Order: sequence, then structure tokens, then C-alpha cells
Amino acid sequence: MMTLRSSPAKLAFVALLSTATAQGAGQTNSSACDTLRQTLGAITALSGSDSYTNATQDYFNAAAWLSPSCVIAPTTSQEMSNILGTFNDTNTQFAIRGGGHMTIANAANINAPGVLVATPGLSNLVLSDDQSTIEVGAGNTWSDVYRFLEPYKLAVVGGRAGLVGVPGFLLGGGISFFSNEYGWASANVIQYDCVLGNGDIISATASNEYYDLFWALRGGGNSFAIVTGFHLKTLPLPEVAVGENQYSSNSSVQFLDSIYSFALDGSSDTHVGIEPRVQWIPSLYPDPSYYSILFNNGNTTTPPALVNFTQTMEPISSSFIVRPSMYNWTQFADSSRSQLAGLRSAFHVVTIKANRQALDIVHDVFLDMIKTQISGVTNVIGSLAFVPVTEHFLSVSTANGGDPMDVDATQGQRCR
Repeated sequence: MMTLRSSPAKLAFVALLSTATAQGAGQTNSSACDTLRQTLGAITALSGSDSYTNATQDYFNAAAWLSPSCVIAPTTSQEMSNILGTFNDTNTQFAIRGGGHMTIANAANINAPGVLVATPGLSNLVLSDDQSTIEVGAGNTWSDVYRFLEPYKLAVVGGRAGLVGVPGFLLGGGISFFSNEYGWASANVIQYDCVLGNGDIISATASNEYYDLFWALRGGGNSFAIVTGFHLKTLPLPEVAVGENQYSSNSSVQFLDSIYSFALDGSSDTHVGIEPRVQWIPSLYPDPSYYSILFNNGNTTTPPALVNFTQTMEPISSSFIVRPSMYNWTQFADSSRSQLAGLRSAFHVVTIKANRQALDIVHDVFLDMIKTQISGVTNVIGSLAFVPVTEHFLSVSTANGGDPMDVDATQGQRCR
């Protein structure tokens, strides 16, 4: 009988099809759009305009290309408050778009008669005088944030990909390369600037009258308020080692062994992180590929905690090097990720307590499904990600009042 040792494992199956999405025709302008054109005409875009097209089609997933009545793009919290007032007066449904990376079609877009609120205009980035915190507008991507912080040799507990938007990532908790050391990205937010459903503009912290809202926003999603800005802790980052190692197609046993070992023992060095994946394009390649993004918050690519991924498994190719900043990494990584933008994609997440046998089952079932169900379909990519969540990750996440995830670190290590 195998003893279960904790560690949650997140696995994502992503099917990407290189086809376009047909757009609906004949959108009907809502009464909200008429009012917004009169009061906020400069930031309101109707169907047929370039601004409308850019806002409704600039999504990572083509399935998210929907057709709202109009698009409104506020630049301040006051404008957001005015917009909400109009929606309340006209009983208008709406969607809010951050970075547009979510693959669920209606997660950040809406069809007519609904209205899309696009946030690129909320792009402020302000570093505090002592450089310990940064105010980040909800319209930024992580690449924007890392680029701004690069000259200061600073970073934040943010996204692993630069093209991901700030708000969706933080409001969902957020797994960062820095999470093994600092926990969920949301655990490193010290203030949320919000607009409430009644239009009130407030700031929520752990110690003011909105402490319960602050708690809910630390991973509870976007249903409690519209967040227009986040105040994040900064961290020193003079250099960072980050990149990708690829392994041979017959390395599955060592690959899964290494993931399992990290899930159990990754807390021994909180400066490191991994993002291992199995990927297969069956119409092009006879076998799956195994690779992992490796991370070390330091100036070496050989920390002992990553030895299984750097030496035990000898990589056949590697981009794992010391870099001057996280922005340098996002520029490198996003150049390949951006090729997937505009295709169709979907993902599914399953969280399990990690044990070695469970990883085998997930791995084998996934590859069998690829082989039997989509091997004859061209231009389809199947990708399986295992994201370990260590005991230290969870323990630091529950500091300062905890969060809605409420995962108990004392129950052992997990793998998500």
C-alpha cells in the first residue's frame, strides 16, 4: 500500500486549433452605450471602429472574440464609477477585460446587448519613495510591470508570462516563480483600489474598514468589486536565473520522479521554482516532449535543489541562464508564446495530493487520450503542466490574515 505524501498537482490540457472565430453581425447598441457616448464619448467605442475591433479581438484565445454593444475604456476610478452608475441605471450586463489571457470565452467579454469594459487605460505604475511598494493599474500586463521595475533592480511576485494581465492573475491567487518563497501572488498585495457596486471609490487593506473585502480579493475572484489598482510589495532582484530545459522523449520516469521529489522537498530551498510540462503535437511528432521552466532567485543555474532537472536528467537543449531581470525573461519567453495568440484553446485544472502513482496515472491517461482521440487532427497541441505547491509556499500564503483558498500547510506538502 502506498502512503500518500502531500504536495496539489495542477494539470492543464490545452487544445489549440489554428482556426478563426466568426464574428456576429448586427450588434444592437444598448441604452447604456447611448448614455456613455453622451457622457464619456472619448472613451466609448462602437462596432466598426478600430478601437472596438482591437478591444474585442485582442484576446489570447479566439473563442473569446465576442460582440458587445460597445466598448468603454476608463482611465480613472472616477470614470469607472460613472460607468457603473450608468449600468445600474440602465440595468445593463457587462464584462471586464484585464489582459485577455483567460481561455474561457465569456470570462472577460460579452455579446450584445452587454457592454465590455476594457482596462488598458488604467495603466499607472508608481513606485513608492522608499521603493518598497508599487502601485499597479489594472490595465497592465506583467511585462509592463517588470519593464518598469528593471532599472531599479526590483521585481514583484507576479506572473510567469509577461503577456498575462495583472488583475485576473492576482484576483485568482496567482502562482509565480517567486511563490515557493513568498506564497500566492495575492498574498503580496497590501492594498486594493476598488469601485464598489454602488459606485463608491474605496481602498481595501487588511486593517481598515474593508478588511473583509481585502480578504475576499486575495484569490476569491472578481465578483466582489471592480479593482482599478493593486499596491504590491517589491523585492530586490539584481539578477535571476530562469529558462527552459528540454529532455529526451524517453525520460518520462525520471521526469515524474523529479516533479514528485520537488513537491516533497522543494521547501528546502525557497529561492527555486519549476514549471514542468509534457507536450505533444501528434500530427507532427511520434512522441511527446518533456521540458521544464526552471527558476532560481539568484545568480547561479546550479542550485542543489534543481539538480534533478539540471544534472540527473541531462537536457538536450537549454535556455536556463542568469538574466539581468524578469523583464528580460518575459521578452524571451513571450516571443514564442505570442505565436499561440489568436488560436482556439481550452484548459482544465485538477488539483490532487501528489503521490508518485497518481502522477503516473495522470501522465498515462493524458497521453492515451491524445493518441486515441486527436492524433488524426492537424494543428492540435496537447500540453500537461504539473505545478508543485510546497509546504513553505502554503505557510507564507496564510500570513497576514489568510485567504479564501484556505489550504492548510500543516496537512503536508501539496502539488497543484
